[in-house]
Amino acid sequence: MKFIHTSDWHIGKSIHEVGLLEDQKWALNQFLQILDIEKPDAIVIAGDLYDRAVPSKEAVNILNDVLSDIIMTKKIPVLCVAGNHDSGERLEFTNRILEKNGLYIEGKLKNEIKKIEFQDAHGKVNFFLIPFAYVTEVMALYEDATIKSFDDAFRVILAKIEEKMDMNQRNVVVTHGFIVTDGEAMEVDESVRPISVGTTEYVGVDYFKNFDYTALGHLHKSQKVKWDTTRYCGSLLKYSFSEVNHQKGVTVVELGEKGQVQMRFVPIEPLRNMVRLEGLLEELLKPMTLKINTTTDYVMAVLTDENPIYDAIGQLRAVYPNILRMEYKNRAGTARETELIDLYRKGAKSDVQIFEDFYLDMTNRELGDHRRKIVEELFESILINRGDV
Repeated sequence: MKFIHTSDWHIGKSIHEVGLLEDQKWALNQFLQILDIEKPDAIVIAGDLYDRAVPSKEAVNILNDVLSDIIMTKKIPVLCVAGNHDSGERLEFTNRILEKNGLYIEGKLKNEIKKIEFQDAHGKVNFFLIPFAYVTEVMALYEDATIKSFDDAFRVILAKIEEKMDMNQRNVVVTHGFIVTDGEAMEVDESVRPISVGTTEYVGVDYFKNFDYTALGHLHKSQKVKWDTTRYCGSLLKYSFSEVNHQKGVTVVELGEKGQVQMRFVPIEPLRNMVRLEGLLEELLKPMTLKINTTTDYVMAVLTDENPIYDAIGQLRAVYPNILRMEYKNRAGTARETELIDLYRKGAKSDVQIFEDFYLDMTNRELGDHRRKIVEELFESILINRGDV
């Protein structure tokens, strides 16, 4: 059986208030062309189809057109789960009707994990769909007070799956979260929204060891987690300047007999690339030697000039019409800001811990338990309601 693993489309996303719908349509058209070439038996989308819980009508139309083409014209089944950017309730609206046409959308976690069965020459292939859910939701659903973290949540969910799972068959799990190897630092891109406040969002990869393939979404870089068969396929496009060195695309997975899995990465080329330039303003205003498309690429400029220059952004925009961001490398305070941002990207500190450091820097006082509780509640409220405001 052959299937394509994709995730993190983030349809409707904007970067620095610049909408990316045209770029996303371009990339999704390439995705449809890949389907014509590969002719997969199924498509797996591991969350974050939309960028917001309440997407724009333009974003909804794009997703509708793509899924309609795949399901109605190409006749390829699609299996997808909600990510932390999606509204699970909205995604799975009319899903029972859609399943009859081969579109399986699991938006909200259920007591019984959704299983989709396929059959090929080697027997059954079972796909288990686990949508994103907050820790409190999992704890309430299973009435289990021991669930206090995402790691606890996945421990319980996967144990329930394995109670009924036939280990002699080929089993694939599709989910959205922060799966890690113990002791391994993983880079978190700027555009990846945190999914937890106060408690760790990490989930140990060993819970997935009994699956033939684990299709992950959430992290935007294509990468394996411990095993080749436990993978993030990465996002559809570059969604922040921390992703400038990423190659975006999809993962083609071919399941042979039990224990035989082959994977290939198929790239998707962007309509406009995202690039980071660094140097003196005078140098950047003479881009002839730079290997970028100055008229279309999205640009971040880091100026190494010692002093601020009047209307530097205006001068740069005359050369790079799509410049989105400019900063000075040697500006006072940058070192500390860079240190905090780096800790966040590596997942070394949570949002609350970063705020504690900021509070200490600004006031020379510890945040304290009372203020920390208020900050945790505030961040938790933002995470749950983001996209609905």
